[in-house]
Amino acid sequence: MSTAPEGAPGPVPVVDERPVEEIVERFRRETGDLPPHLALLAEVAPSSLQGHDRMWRELMRDPSEGGALPKRYKALLCASIAMTARNGEAAEWWSGVAARWGLLLEELLEVLGFNITGQGMSTFREIGQRCIRAARAVRESGDYERDPEPMPPGEIPAGWADAALPQGEQPPGEQPAREPPRGEAMEAIHAYFERSFNAPMPEFWAALGRESGGLLEGYYLLRRYTMRRPEEGGYTPKIVKELNAVVSDTILDNPWGGEAHLRTAMVNGATLQQVREAEGLVIMEAGMVVYKVAGYDFVRRAQEIAAVLERLR
Repeated sequence: MSTAPEGAPGPVPVVDERPVEEIVERFRRETGDLPPHLALLAEVAPSSLQGHDRMWRELMRDPSEGGALPKRYKALLCASIAMTARNGEAAEWWSGVAARWGLLLEELLEVLGFNITGQGMSTFREIGQRCIRAARAVRESGDYERDPEPMPPGEIPAGWADAALPQGEQPPGEQPAREPPRGEAMEAIHAYFERSFNAPMPEFWAALGRESGGLLEGYYLLRRYTMRRPEEGGYTPKIVKELNAVVSDTILDNPWGGEAHLRTAMVNGATLQQVREAEGLVIMEAGMVVYKVAGYDFVRRAQEIAAVLERLR
């Protein structure tokens, strides 16, 4: 512990803070440039930049450096966090960083397409297309990693698919469908969602199908393509797609959706450390209040799920 300055309430803890000059140089090296907001922080609030840098160094590590997810996918999650928060400039910047770190354009398109399902076409019109242009510009420049680190291999025991996992309270709309589906199309859609989430079709979707079938069909078509697994022709790892939905639902404070995607991520091999990293990105990009309101509960639920799955190994 260091000695407290005169008038301070107590000892000042010794933490890993780096000189501002070092931080600036590393951001330039890692992201290709120093964005204006960080340049301004370096000038007017250097301690704030040091705090941001400490979070960055904790989170933006590849698996070979002790991270849980490859950093290009963490940049992708940051782009999605910004998109959900309707911050187009940040989403655009993160999309370019993700591409620089080796993210495929097809992977970005899948996540942006999925975000339409929860946030609407206006979000894509305002922000998503800017993200695509930013990533395309990086790929066309040739200034990107050709051989990024792969996803760490996951273990998925056979018993996990049918595991009874903990979940929170369910309001009426989130409880199982009150009526069976009618017609071939609705039967197929119900089966798709139940297979996707390993859970009964919720009433709010089922009611939409009964009352406005074309809307549910459209939602299904939007989602089906973007959430394909790699073995079905998709590009983005299943775990990353599900964690993307979790961080978006953290921003939106959507407990049912976040928990449903969290369970799906973990039965498909997502680790507790990967969940913590994803929610750490929420803290870094959206703030501690958002984490306190929703992210903390998702991490606690992930701990409960991990304990159940561990017993089933």
